[in-house]
Amino acid sequence: MIEYIIFLLSFVGLWITLIWINVLFYKPEEIKTKTLQTITIAIPAYNEEQTIEKTLKSLINMNYPKEKLEIIVVNDGSKDQTSYKVNKFINKNKQFKIRLIEQENKGKAEAINTALRNAKGELFGCLDADTTVSKDIIKNILKGFDEDNIAAVISVVKVESPKTILEKIQRVEYIMCNLGRRLMSVINTLGITHGALSLFNKKILQSVGGFSKDSGLTEDLEVAMRLRYNNYKVKMQWNAVSKTKVPKTLNVLWRQRIRWFRGFIYNNWKYKDMFFKTKYGAFGVFQLPINIVSRLLSLLIMTYICYELITRFSEHAIRILKIKGYLINHVLDIPNIKEFILSYNIQFYLPITLSTILGTYIMYVAHRQIKEHIFRHLHTIGFYLIIFPYLNGLYWFSALLQEITNIKRKWR
Repeated sequence: MIEYIIFLLSFVGLWITLIWINVLFYKPEEIKTKTLQTITIAIPAYNEEQTIEKTLKSLINMNYPKEKLEIIVVNDGSKDQTSYKVNKFINKNKQFKIRLIEQENKGKAEAINTALRNAKGELFGCLDADTTVSKDIIKNILKGFDEDNIAAVISVVKVESPKTILEKIQRVEYIMCNLGRRLMSVINTLGITHGALSLFNKKILQSVGGFSKDSGLTEDLEVAMRLRYNNYKVKMQWNAVSKTKVPKTLNVLWRQRIRWFRGFIYNNWKYKDMFFKTKYGAFGVFQLPINIVSRLLSLLIMTYICYELITRFSEHAIRILKIKGYLINHVLDIPNIKEFILSYNIQFYLPITLSTILGTYIMYVAHRQIKEHIFRHLHTIGFYLIIFPYLNGLYWFSALLQEITNIKRKWR
């Protein structure tokens, strides 16, 4: 029975892949930059002494009039030298409007809300303290605010200077995520406002109540879904680029992904009333259900593959122990193409194989559009394709289990 379910879901996955490939060929009309607006960029900071100065430096080096730019750093009860580093930077750059607000540790959402209450700009941006931005990022993001009901516009996120194999694997992951977000932006189904610089229409953001502490520790996802719930749009600008640090160890990556995935589960349940509702257009009828189906499909396929591998390994191990000469005979007995094909369930593997081929093409396009050279990173892509699906499967199983058993969520 499980094979038939996976077979059906595999074709669903193939159908989804074909839809996204079709969207790939859409070329949006180039929009000229609107009148430069006043911008407030909030940086919530907790123990960010290692990165905060670099982040601030990238902001003041932007190609944007300094009289229209306000930067608010909210020190959320840091226990290190974050406050000292920020004050030192402010004193060296007094020609810029940079403010430091101190508060007790209340969490990231409350830190952003503190900045929002003090913001003077027409647009309000959120930037993580470990992220840097490109010089023209603001001017490029402004092009996205071409309709009155656009509440937020997000940037492309790249991994900054990946060195370890784990960081390089995440580099590939971020490239694929960027393409996915761009495609969702094209069909108006984008529902995320990440911390690597997202700009909001301040009045709209204030009208929906700002950021919520009730976010499952993923305030960027929650606020985007709340904006969509109130029928506002979220867009992405492909030529607006930010760079962020990523986890260097599996332990840190595990904690980050469990938080992300539990936040995904929590917020999709929180806004379950949006599912299959035509009121929310393609976001409710298509994107939200597909988000769930795609993750379910991945989990089932990974589970099935692991089951097949363990079963086959166990069978061969038993035969090696019980049948004399079995190992030597089977090592030398290489099956021909016909025997190889007949030994596998074609109904199951055919849609997976086709999806893999199409997925490889999408990966090539993702690298090309973000101006990354795919052939320089083939070994990393191989690790990404072989290792990351299983890691993600473990993350999802753990996150789902923790949500079901109501284990307390932790930021770090």
